[in-house]
Amino acid sequence: MTNSKGFTLIELMLYTLLAAFILLLLPQFISRALFLRAQAEQYQVLDRTGFHVLQQLTQSIRYSDSISADEAHNQLYLDKGSHSYMYFVENEILYQQDTDTMEREHMVPANITVEDFSIDDVSLSANYPSLRLSIALREKNKLRTFSTAASRRQQEK
Repeated sequence: MTNSKGFTLIELMLYTLLAAFILLLLPQFISRALFLRAQAEQYQVLDRTGFHVLQQLTQSIRYSDSISADEAHNQLYLDKGSHSYMYFVENEILYQQDTDTMEREHMVPANITVEDFSIDDVSLSANYPSLRLSIALREKNKLRTFSTAASRRQQEK
């Protein structure tokens, strides 16, 4: 009776094949995980930007003195104290423009384009003006649509 220690040739071949199979799949797994992470980051950037833009617009509407809208051209006009502002899209960029000085400010980062900006359900009653805003943002091949309702706060008499 011989007492042999170690592995047989078949066992070594099986372990080698298993290790080779794992090493072949590992780069693909890592590559896919990095790709999915990059996609998630793109969506996070779009989400943050969309929520930020809607929050800015909602706050501007809420604290404005007067609101008017051109639904046909999707332009929003707000009077706030001694300033008047216009919000509009030109060349896939959302702008806030001071109508007195004509200074424009981008409301979204340069790598994000505005696919759609719409103003709907406008009710510009003197007591409680309200409207519905919708904006579609794109970064590379990712598209997200955001919408909200906004109203001017009731003015104290």
